[in-house]
Amino acid sequence: MIREAALMFKVSLGLFVAGEAIALAGLAPAPHSQLALVASLLLDRPSDAAYALGLFLAHVHVLHVMYRPARREYAATAIGGIALALLIAARDPLLVSRPARDLALLLCTGLGTASLAVFAWRALFTAGDRRREGVEMLAITGLLQLFSWIGATYLYFTATLHPKTFDAAGYQIDATLGFQPSAVLALIADAVPRFQTLLASAYNAILLGLVALLGLEATSGRRLPVRMLRLYLYSGLAAFALYHLCPIAGPRFLLEGYFPYEMPPPEVFGSEPVAIASNVPRNGMPSMHLATALTLWMNATYVGPKARAGFAVLAGLTGLATLGLGEHYLVDLAAGVPMAVTLQALCTHVLPWRAPARRAALYAFAMVLAWIAAVRFGAAVFLAVPGLAWVAILATLWASARLYGDLARESRFAL
Repeated sequence: MIREAALMFKVSLGLFVAGEAIALAGLAPAPHSQLALVASLLLDRPSDAAYALGLFLAHVHVLHVMYRPARREYAATAIGGIALALLIAARDPLLVSRPARDLALLLCTGLGTASLAVFAWRALFTAGDRRREGVEMLAITGLLQLFSWIGATYLYFTATLHPKTFDAAGYQIDATLGFQPSAVLALIADAVPRFQTLLASAYNAILLGLVALLGLEATSGRRLPVRMLRLYLYSGLAAFALYHLCPIAGPRFLLEGYFPYEMPPPEVFGSEPVAIASNVPRNGMPSMHLATALTLWMNATYVGPKARAGFAVLAGLTGLATLGLGEHYLVDLAAGVPMAVTLQALCTHVLPWRAPARRAALYAFAMVLAWIAAVRFGAAVFLAVPGLAWVAILATLWASARLYGDLARESRFAL
């Protein structure tokens, strides 16, 4: 774990410096601006900061739980966290008017802060495995937050470089399926608020899933074929590069103000890229949200049946959420499936590079590039050939399943 953390820190430092240079050129927000925003919130509006930081600190507490602390340690953490949340609540003049979600975030802030204190205590004042785990938990917490701040710069960089996107092509290819999957799911979500809440929660739970699996990797006693921290790093690097090859914002932004109730026929759009007014990331193709969720499931299968089932649900909900929230077209998800196989094969350290199953990285990545080319240059072909989109999607799923099956089988044998 420490080796992967060192690699991630070095890469993140390089990305941070490059991101600051991008910001100096006026092309995207600086990575340090995220930290400055948090510091300003803490100084100017400490009561609001306690709620705003709740989501991040929830990840910290989940990491602590997944590292399986001793009962006395967790009892002290829980008591301290709840006491801190009650203290903040007592000093908040707006407490009675806050929604239930804010109160849950406040509890997460208290528990996460207490967990951070335990991490530091372990790292500084204990020895052996307890100290090692304390250092690991601090490293994971800091690196994931740093990488998310850096990621914001590179995501908004795509909007600056690509004011025009290939959303029209994605929309047209999806239309040849006979319906618009994103619109159908968005209409259901609008009609059923609880379903929409579930989709939004799933869409934002990827990092939470990663944190949980990192904890399981460290404490379950089961070997995984990949190092999860390295896989997450490679996933981010792949996203930063691939989003520039076929920039897509999503149907919600292509049809801003109309999606999902007024969906025009695909013929409305021509073959040229279209301008997207919103300054939103062009992070559609491939769907790295789905790819990451699938890699979490792939590796959770090595932990046990409960983890496998839980992460399968997360992957399924993530796929639905990417469509139902209007963030992706189905073609984005089709490319995300072989992208997951690519990352898994690339990071499988239990097999040598010459192992036939690791060639899945090359074959699967070829499918990703094929989908990028299809969206950029081939929308007219899909419009002219009925059923081609269905054939291409099903063929991608079948080929990805075959490649992953061979990889998983050889990985289990090697373990």
